[in-house]
Amino acid sequence: MKVILETELERYAWSIMVSAHYKWEKNNGSLLHDQMERYFNDIYKEETEEAIKKEVERHLRDKYGEEFFVTGEQYVKSGLESYSGDDLSNGEKKKLEQELRQEHREVNEDISWEREDLPDDMRCKLHQIYYTFFNAPEKLTVLYNGEVIQDEKNPP
Repeated sequence: MKVILETELERYAWSIMVSAHYKWEKNNGSLLHDQMERYFNDIYKEETEEAIKKEVERHLRDKYGEEFFVTGEQYVKSGLESYSGDDLSNGEKKKLEQELRQEHREVNEDISWEREDLPDDMRCKLHQIYYTFFNAPEKLTVLYNGEVIQDEKNPP
């Protein structure tokens, strides 16, 4: 996650805020994290679950491509159309249909497995986002004038 500071005043304020954060975190660090957990998991639970569901679907479509998110028949028809210029015998056409059906079935099984596992991964990623932003600013990448002034390798 990146924070882009636009002015010298923001750069100055950032260093003071990070110092204050370390002191506050030392004494009260878990309070803010608990509050974030409450908001994401209780108050905005439905919205959070919807966002996770959308992110899972986006991830799957990016990974496998749109062509696998159709019925098996549509996939076979599309696959056969890509060979329309080639002269296929009936036997070759039947074999190609079987291969396309098998491929669609196997990929959709993989998608189903991932659709079950990915929500937990996305919840972890969401947790990392708000934890890093609110509880671990030293893990943020901070830019000023296009130059990295802070990152994990170069904490404040």
